[in-house]
Amino acid sequence: MTCPYLYDQVKLTDSTQGVVKYIGEVKNKNGTFFGLEMLPYYGGYDNADTNGSEGDQVYFGTTKNEKIGRWVTEEEIVSVVDDTHSLKLLGTSPKFTVGDRVFVPKKNCNAMVHYVGIPKFGANPKIFVGLELDEPNGNCNGTLANCTYFSCEDKYGLYQVPTNVQLAQEEVNIDIDEVDEQNFEQAEEPEEQDEDEKESPPEPEPEPEPEPEPEPKPQPKQPEPKPQPKVEPKPQPKVEPKPQPKVQPKPQPKIEPKPQPKVQPKPQPKIEPKARPKVGVQPQSQPVSNKPADEYKNFVSSTETGAAGDAPKLAPRTVKHDDGSETTYPTYLTNFCVKVRTHHKLNNYKTINYSSRKFQVDDMKVQQKLEELFKANAANRGTLTIDGGKQFAYVLHSATTAKHEWRAACRVNTDSVPEAQKLLNYIEQATNNALKSVDRIQTFNWDRNFQALVSAIRKANM
Repeated sequence: MTCPYLYDQVKLTDSTQGVVKYIGEVKNKNGTFFGLEMLPYYGGYDNADTNGSEGDQVYFGTTKNEKIGRWVTEEEIVSVVDDTHSLKLLGTSPKFTVGDRVFVPKKNCNAMVHYVGIPKFGANPKIFVGLELDEPNGNCNGTLANCTYFSCEDKYGLYQVPTNVQLAQEEVNIDIDEVDEQNFEQAEEPEEQDEDEKESPPEPEPEPEPEPEPEPKPQPKQPEPKPQPKVEPKPQPKVEPKPQPKVQPKPQPKIEPKPQPKVQPKPQPKIEPKARPKVGVQPQSQPVSNKPADEYKNFVSSTETGAAGDAPKLAPRTVKHDDGSETTYPTYLTNFCVKVRTHHKLNNYKTINYSSRKFQVDDMKVQQKLEELFKANAANRGTLTIDGGKQFAYVLHSATTAKHEWRAACRVNTDSVPEAQKLLNYIEQATNNALKSVDRIQTFNWDRNFQALVSAIRKANM
């Protein structure tokens, strides 16, 4: 059963039925609650005890303001009986529920739904959706006009009418070869910047060194003694061999010692350690969300220290030729398809596909295979084949105790399933470690997580 929407008629575990008139948080209660106006048949009024108000906070209204309402959790709802009913309601039911990922065009960013209902602060009764934005483009922290229907960080909260919100079926397709090129460029750029910073201080010194420059400079700097030092002080600034010996020894030690550390000691130690930690931090242009995520600092640091395990090095392939010679080819990741959602009862997913230009596959076929395996309650790990022989290893992470699920499949250039499974084991372990450091799953950035892992794997084997 999917989560019910506003105005859905639902059946409860005690066989009573009611109509959803509120979805969100309730004061002095923990978790997400559904406010129902109970229907009279099947003893619907027997356990009704509210008119939609708690203290001075009004969450929803009942017919004639009678206490025929009831607060229930998602676990108490057995099924959605119908989305049409005889109650007189305001407007049509928006197809959003708490936990949905949505896109807000007016703010040009994504958000998480935390509330659906008719708030008290509206000048006219109207349905609103309470959102926690991915970026600080909002106008509240969940409290507006002394009405609190959810809570979040300041400037991340926003209330919008349903017509201003779209369900986000997020899909990202990435050329895995371009990821390698970006990482290579990013690894070299900081070294060039460091060199420029080191060379920047001596640059102003050689500018006053040339003779034509000091001649005009003493004139503006010492306009008063111009008549006297014109003839003699010129040789005196020329006597400035002090800058010359300073200049001569400076360029020589800079020219000789720098190329030596650059050629052997500097680039090798800098490229290897710096490239990996920056892999998970720099590719921030790809993800939909730009909201800072502290879990990635933990993730990157754990990768640096090896807490999550270094990216596995795959066994290379050796080809023997007729003349007795051998050629060794690296084994590396060519395709990685993953699908995630932050709650196992939501409708919208985030799909991310990494594919190499040299090893093109139909990503949709891979995703369909994963969906079929998931619905068939297949083994959590195994092999799937598409396009007549392209071998993928897969993993299915269903939501049991966690409030999220993800499934993924990957392929290597040799079509070796054991090698592909090594990569999935690494991805699974590192992702689980990153998720442990997240307080709220909706703040987890799946894009950057998998971007970092794919980059680390490719760098370790290319």
